[in-house]
Amino acid sequence: MLSILATAGLSLLLYLTGVFIFLTPFPILLHCVRRGASSAATSLLLGLVLLAFLYRLPSSWSVFLPFFSLSDRLGIFASTFLGLLYFFSYGWIGLTVATAARRSLSVEKGIMILVAVTVGVPLAIFFLAAHFYGFEIVSEIRTFISDTLQKMVLLQEQSGLGEEELLTLKGFAATAVDHILVLLPAIVINFTLVTLSLNILFLRRWIRTERLFPSWADLSLWQFQERWIWLPIGVGLGYFINLYLLQNPVLAAIFLNVLIVLAAVYLYQGLAVVLFFLQKRLSPWSRIFAYFAILLFIQLMAVVIIALGLFDFWFDFRKLKKVVSPAG
Repeated sequence: MLSILATAGLSLLLYLTGVFIFLTPFPILLHCVRRGASSAATSLLLGLVLLAFLYRLPSSWSVFLPFFSLSDRLGIFASTFLGLLYFFSYGWIGLTVATAARRSLSVEKGIMILVAVTVGVPLAIFFLAAHFYGFEIVSEIRTFISDTLQKMVLLQEQSGLGEEELLTLKGFAATAVDHILVLLPAIVINFTLVTLSLNILFLRRWIRTERLFPSWADLSLWQFQERWIWLPIGVGLGYFINLYLLQNPVLAAIFLNVLIVLAAVYLYQGLAVVLFFLQKRLSPWSRIFAYFAILLFIQLMAVVIIALGLFDFWFDFRKLKKVVSPAG
C-alpha cells in the first residue's frame, strides 16, 4: 500500500511541477514493471482522486492547477475534467510502455503502436465527452491558444520589453493562433514522442537486471530500414504538388503535419548518428558536456541533426549496413 501511495504522490508532484511534466509517467511505469499492472492502475486511480480533491480547494490554492484558468469560462467541472484527463494521459503512457517493454517489437513498430495507443485513447475520451456535453472543440481550443498567447505577451510587456519588439510580438500572437491550430496534431504527436523516449530511456537505465524491449539495440546503432526513405520523399513531393497545383488547404495541413512528425523522427536517427561518434571518440565526461551542449543549442542544431539522420540512408555514416559479398 505504501508503494501505491508513493507512486501516486510522486506522479502527481511531477505533473504539477510543469518543468518535469515529461517524467510524470515514470513512477507509474516503474511501479507497473516491478509490481504489476493492477497495482500501477490503482496508483493512477489514487492520483486522479487526489487531483480531483485539489480542484475542489479554494481558488487561491488551486489556481496553479492545469486548466484551472478555464473555470471562469467553462466552469469548474469542465476544467477539472480536462486536468484529470491530462493527468490520466501521462499515467496511461506509463501503463502502456510497461506493457510493451516485454514484447519483441522492432523500434519502428513499437513506437508507432505506443504513439497510436497513448494518443488515441485519451483523445477518444476527450471527443466522446465533448460530444456528450456539447463542447465546441475547435472554438474552445482556438480561444485557449489565443488567451495563452495574450498572457505571454502581457508577461513580456510587464518585464520591460522594448516597444518595437512588443509590437512585433503582438502581431505574431494575432496571426499565430490559426497556424498553431493547424499544426496541433503534429505538436501532440511530437510531444508524445518526447515523453515516450525520455521515459523509455530512464526505464532502460534504471532497470538493468531485466532485458526490457528485447528487440531494441543500443540507440547509437539504430537505423531505419531503407524502405522508410520513400515516406518523406513521397510526402514532400505531395506537399509541393499541392502547393503549386492543387492548392487544397486540407491537403496542405495534412502534408505539413506529417512532415513535421517525420522531422522529429529523423531528428532521433540523427541523434543516433551523433551518439555513435561521441561514444566512439570521447571519454564519458566529455560526452556529458557534449550532451549538454546539444541540449542547450538544440534549436540551432536541430536542422543539421535532422539532415544527418536523413542522409544516413545514403551515406551510412556508421557503416552499419552489411556488405553482401557476390557468390563465388
